[in-house]
Amino acid sequence: MTGNQTCDIDFNGPDAIALTERRTVTADDAGWLYGSVSLVTANGVGATMNAAPHIGGTSFQYAVVPTTALAGGDLYALNAYRLGTDNGRHANRFFRTPGDQQVTLPPSPQPAEFTQGAAMPCIQWDRYPNAVAYRLSMGDNNPTLAKGLAVYLTPGWLPAGMADRYRYDLPNFDGVDGWNPQWTFALNATTAFTQCSVLTGNMSMQQWLANIFANGNNRRDGMTYGEVLIASPLGQ
Repeated sequence: MTGNQTCDIDFNGPDAIALTERRTVTADDAGWLYGSVSLVTANGVGATMNAAPHIGGTSFQYAVVPTTALAGGDLYALNAYRLGTDNGRHANRFFRTPGDQQVTLPPSPQPAEFTQGAAMPCIQWDRYPNAVAYRLSMGDNNPTLAKGLAVYLTPGWLPAGMADRYRYDLPNFDGVDGWNPQWTFALNATTAFTQCSVLTGNMSMQQWLANIFANGNNRRDGMTYGEVLIASPLGQ
């Protein structure tokens, strides 16, 4: 539909589909499982297929739309996660053919460490197994100038000598044309958050960025990815 139009919806009409079939999502480690399954159309419109976002237990069910009723490009999107001392481990999967789903959540990481360098903060974290990319981010709630910063990088971009422990110093842009010194980051009382996240799975860095900034329009049947928010105590 385009423009200002009226659409009559009849849930008892010939196009209505009774969602009587259910499938189960199960996680393979202990603890409360949070999650949902949505049916996402090719243009990005989604509908949640479980009654409400699931909280608790080790499994949950979702409703199934018959494959014959799906349009080209329609996919199920599964998001399952646990919250804990590591701040969250997510497993995501796109699939077209519904069925029972066994979920393996990414392993728990060691905390990241944020420290203040001579000019800008420094982030150090342990190498994460099978990492595709990392996101380093921090935010500042300074009442006169709130600001945020995020850096996306791949393990291959980091120096080869960093085998087990990575270090990244945020660049100092002082002296660069157009740079405002008030934009410089420092760990202090107005620091709102410091985070280190890792991407795993068969999604590339480019697809991860598209999923974040382009409404996820790069989703494919069989695509899987895990996201782990590595604990990084504020101001450390």
